[in-house]
Amino acid sequence: MNNKKEDFEGIMVYDNGGATADRYTVIFPTGDTYGMSRDADMPNGVCMYIGHKDSICIDHTIEKRIDVNALPEGVKKQIKYLLSQEVQE
Repeated sequence: MNNKKEDFEGIMVYDNGGATADRYTVIFPTGDTYGMSRDADMPNGVCMYIGHKDSICIDHTIEKRIDVNALPEGVKKQIKYLLSQEVQE
């Protein structure tokens, strides 16, 4: 198992505890926000753009902020992929 901390500087993640398929709300440094399931990197996973952070509402009674490094591997892989696409643009 890889216990190395990844570099996800500036990324904020909220977890709704599994209340919806897009359990994790991931906010990138650019403000782009995605809803992701635990298997966001898979064809049957959820990874959808939900807007800029200024136009969404985080329900803090349901969603709790968590450390990015505590995410399932599928979510971290998808974050890395989206970060690599951001660099190419």
